[in-house]
Amino acid sequence: MKAVVFSGTTEGRRFSKKLAELGVAVTVCVATPLGAEEQGEMAGITVHAGRLQPDAMAALLAGADLCVDATHPYAVDATRNIRAAAVQAGVEYRRLLRAQSPLPPGCAVFETAAQAAEYLAGTEGNILLATGAKELAVFAGLEPARLYPRVLPTPEGIAACEAANVPHRNIIAMQGPFSLALNKALITQFQIRYLVTKDGGAAGNWRDGNTNFSVLQGDFAMVTLIGMGSGKWEALSAQAQQAVRSAGLVFGAKRLLVGLPPECTARQFALYQPADILETLAQNSGQDAAVLYSGDTGFYSGASGLLTPLRALGIPARVYPGVSSIQMLSAALGRPWQDWKLVSAHGCACDPVAECMMNRSVFFLTGGTETPASLCQKLTDAGMGEAHGVVGENLGTEAETIRYGSAAELAGQSFAQLSVLLVENFDLPQLRAPGFPDESFIRSEVPMTKQEVRAAALAKLAVMPTDTLWDVGAGTGSVSVELALAAPKGRVYAVECEPDACELIRKNRAKFHACNLILIEGRAPDVLADLPAPDAVFIGGTKGGMEAVLDEVLGKNPNARICISAIALETLGAAIAALTARGLTAEVTQIAVSRTKPAGRLHLLMANNPIFLITGTRK
Repeated sequence: MKAVVFSGTTEGRRFSKKLAELGVAVTVCVATPLGAEEQGEMAGITVHAGRLQPDAMAALLAGADLCVDATHPYAVDATRNIRAAAVQAGVEYRRLLRAQSPLPPGCAVFETAAQAAEYLAGTEGNILLATGAKELAVFAGLEPARLYPRVLPTPEGIAACEAANVPHRNIIAMQGPFSLALNKALITQFQIRYLVTKDGGAAGNWRDGNTNFSVLQGDFAMVTLIGMGSGKWEALSAQAQQAVRSAGLVFGAKRLLVGLPPECTARQFALYQPADILETLAQNSGQDAAVLYSGDTGFYSGASGLLTPLRALGIPARVYPGVSSIQMLSAALGRPWQDWKLVSAHGCACDPVAECMMNRSVFFLTGGTETPASLCQKLTDAGMGEAHGVVGENLGTEAETIRYGSAAELAGQSFAQLSVLLVENFDLPQLRAPGFPDESFIRSEVPMTKQEVRAAALAKLAVMPTDTLWDVGAGTGSVSVELALAAPKGRVYAVECEPDACELIRKNRAKFHACNLILIEGRAPDVLADLPAPDAVFIGGTKGGMEAVLDEVLGKNPNARICISAIALETLGAAIAALTARGLTAEVTQIAVSRTKPAGRLHLLMANNPIFLITGTRK
């Protein structure tokens, strides 16, 4: 008898060895060399390492009597391909399954990793990810410092962690199985608040049955998520008030619970983290519950972090909105808010400079370490101190206060804990496509990259809003300004060694409010060592140091996008040679521009010097 076992699991290894002991000729297929190492050597077993496509699987199954699929329960694509190959080869197919794992009460269970990531976005604390390297990309939107992924000790596993921007100190590269003691030690060592894992079933269980996600057990009634606005009972809608009065359990921050009328249940819990609420619900099944949130449930609220697992668990839930802080500030000012950009600086990273560079009116929800004063200080430090600011304190309460002032003035003041900030930057230049008119820049005798060339260079560099960019040999700063406005959430480092040119860069930076432009005074490559790795680099001049500059760029980012401008043929040749020598493909574009010049009643075309743009890309 001949059997082919598609393995990679504990059950697959045990089953294939048992077949060999019975005298069956066994071919074991594993996806990776690590799987082959785990399988080991045994008489009667031939190991095939490497992923196979369905046609190759069918060829391997030719002449076999039995096909056993013992791949991991979550290897859905592999199972589909193996089943198709068995049908194609006419071989009997069997699937080795695991039983569902029992889970303790209070576990939040989701159908997809994306749902789990969405739930965790509304939480705080470190996360142990035991879902494997393939799922890491789904969690990349969370704060990388929170993530502690446990992956196989392979280059692919480490690469997946790096792609998700996980700090190296957080990577746990280990080969299982993992004991209870080891898991406890990891949770303690890294101060883990949340563990994310798949229900892969009990290893070694060969009984038939489907592998399912477990759900939180209990006879749950309705859970109502309620926006409480300013926190005053009177601010709730009639529907929301009735839901709170009739609830057997009420959850919320302490300041929201203290204002409830006496007819509400005494079973009130000062809890707001989804996991804590779910655990308490599991211990008190069968009762309606109300969960209170400040502001509106749809405006940077923790409500979404609870609503997702409630629905995934099949627990009935409804939402009653509240009056948000933006609505209250708008009402206090007597102005509409539909054109304001809404940004949260409450417990999350926030770049007020970038936001105010892109939008004339920005509303900031503040809290934690970010206050109206700290945000205004950042704006002031970036040269936006004259921007107009409005701070709303304790909105919707008897202590409501509205304060006005410039960002510089507000930066030196203290505000109530419950405050919001509106910044209006009336001097913000209108954002437009690259290629500002030459005459819009402050210039002297310092050479300047012309409008048409600037527009083409930015296109070649494929600038993204969050890019880190270098402009080496920045001159008047015209390219630097264009880069800064094209990447408002990034940083631009203008490198220039001539004092006159540096002064022009400062003036143009101020004129265009390019607050993310940082002047680096000095000669390249000497001043490049301390700069962050660039996503793209424009090289306008190096004073003979082109090769050293390229070495510095590629040493920091081998895949950096590079565009070099050249006037002289010698510079063109040197640029091509330097890029080619470093394994990049050089592409040359010549730009020849002629502009009209009045001559009496006539107009003449006057040619500018042709410019070469040399881009370097890694194929």
